[in-house]
Amino acid sequence: MQFVSTRSKDICASGTKAVADSIACDGGLFVPLSLPVLDEEFLSGLAGLSFGERLKRILALFFDDIDVGAVVDEALVAAGEDELSLVKTEDGVYMLDLAEGATGRAEDISLTVFARLLAACREREGYDKRFFVAYAGGAEIGRTLLNAFGGVEKAAAMAFYPHNEDALNVRGALDATGKRARAIGVKGGNIAEKLRGCMYSEGLAEKAAEAGFDIIRANELNVGRILPCVAIFFSAYCDLVDSREIEAGEEINFALPALDLTLATAGCYARLMGLPIRTIVIACNANKAAAELVCEGKVQAKRALYLTSAHELDVLFPANMERIAYELCGRDVEQISAAMERLFEGRDFEIEQDRDCVAFDLLQAGWADEDEMREAAFNAFDIDDSVLDPVTAVTMSVFNDYCCETEDDTPTVVAQCVNPYVVARDTLAAIGTRESDPVKAAAKLETLTALECPDCIYRLKHDFAMNEQGLIPETWMEEAIVAFLKEAAQEK
Repeated sequence: MQFVSTRSKDICASGTKAVADSIACDGGLFVPLSLPVLDEEFLSGLAGLSFGERLKRILALFFDDIDVGAVVDEALVAAGEDELSLVKTEDGVYMLDLAEGATGRAEDISLTVFARLLAACREREGYDKRFFVAYAGGAEIGRTLLNAFGGVEKAAAMAFYPHNEDALNVRGALDATGKRARAIGVKGGNIAEKLRGCMYSEGLAEKAAEAGFDIIRANELNVGRILPCVAIFFSAYCDLVDSREIEAGEEINFALPALDLTLATAGCYARLMGLPIRTIVIACNANKAAAELVCEGKVQAKRALYLTSAHELDVLFPANMERIAYELCGRDVEQISAAMERLFEGRDFEIEQDRDCVAFDLLQAGWADEDEMREAAFNAFDIDDSVLDPVTAVTMSVFNDYCCETEDDTPTVVAQCVNPYVVARDTLAAIGTRESDPVKAAAKLETLTALECPDCIYRLKHDFAMNEQGLIPETWMEEAIVAFLKEAAQEK
């Protein structure tokens, strides 16, 4: 399969090249030139298979020159998740739990597969050096990244977390530290912006090369993070057919948190490949760039970042905004190039949506404020005896609004992307209980609800002997990376 840039159809690459290079030479994002439309025979062949086997078959459509089976088998062991739980709730929706893996986040699947896919694609393209990835932000996401890349032989990974981070999440990040994975706390302001500057520093690239590493920039924009997620939609659909909840060929809806729009992009690809999806509802909190894009075709450049209980939705510009816009405007590269240029200049991102394209009818979006999120979480707990983390509560609130406005009764799958225990304090607050200590919050959540504490949190909750790690100032981040790469270079 061939991939092209969102900003120029003249830039073309194979699947392995697109993943190995992360972004196109013009700064655009790689997208499939065209997607195969799968017939009934292919879809029926997925019936009764495990998620892992379905994932292999979907990925094989995009990559025919690497061992997809080995990539998937190794990744699912590291992810701690080889099946997806799909449960019908009392109000008739189907909850798809994507957060049952090693660190309690949906990225357990996408990142662990991506890490090994990246290694395989780089090897196929003849890139001999080892590679380095890094993340700066919440320690819980850092833990997921370290778990995903730490077991990849040719990879090294670092996660920087802020000095005021939740203690339980810090323990999780430190727990994921190994010979080729390191978590470090940072004193300073915008550590994500500081890391971005480091990763694009020529000086760091030269020092990394001396240690035998290539710097992988913009890994969050890599198409290799989206393609594994396409299989999630096919697998959920097949599970509904296998359990006789729907008939083969019957349309379903999905309700997804916006996050970085990885899932939304993957769902759009699944629909273009022939999966009977009627509507994808994208849920935002007060940071509603994704909703503005889908509903208006416009995203304001000058916008405030609102800090909410649904931290994962606190994003100014979702990473895959450009890919969603590309589909909404009918894959018009000139529109995307112009819109991105305006955004870089500090002007609003704006496209003219193509009413004839699949994405225009497929995608719906909305947003919920903190009160609406809490109402959805409390109702789920009080009426259905279910526990929703704030991100899923936002998703449910937006989905409920969509149903009220449209009276759409299509069977719907709601994606749960964060385990409530990973954000125990915020989950408790959403249902009206306060606890400032993260360890006590996890214990209280276990006492108040019938929800079992996952191993990834239970072990941390009871491990009070974990060594704390000193903080560094943000000005030392580049030096910390260089020192780590020199150490990692000694590991074979």
